[in-house]
Amino acid sequence: MKALVAVKRVVDYNVKVRVKSGDSVSKLARVHGSKSEWILAANKLASPAALRADAEIFIPQPETPSR
Repeated sequence: MKALVAVKRVVDYNVKVRVKSGDSVSKLARVHGSKSEWILAANKLASPAALRADAEIFIPQPETPSR
């Protein structure tokens, strides 16, 4: 008797970006299909005002791509 084995594929859904002058957390969230709260938490930012130009940050993505 053969056993069926479920395989879970793990995919990195984070996007790494360099912040440009004029970028905001809400703009980055909108452009990359994320949420402001996720970006703040993933980058340990106390508030949107803590975002700085030329910083490299992670933009978390939902596990299921939006359609």
